[in-house]
Amino acid sequence: VLYPNPTSDKVYWQSDRLWKYYEVYDLQARIVAKGHIQLQEVSLGHLASGQYILALLDYDGHKVTQKILVK
Repeated sequence: VLYPNPTSDKVYWQSDRLWKYYEVYDLQARIVAKGHIQLQEVSLGHLASGQYILALLDYDGHKVTQKILVK
């Protein structure tokens, strides 16, 4: 579970899984941000207000997604 949601800057999560990479999509499925994960957080403060999909990818190829509201 990602928190806080909605956010104005960073989102965080707690997980036993080691996440390698993230992608942020707008609602038209365009990648608007991506990068490698070093801590259990992603900064979204540079994005315009709106809804996005955050995808986390681990070292085994697993992927989870969650809608995020940036305000």
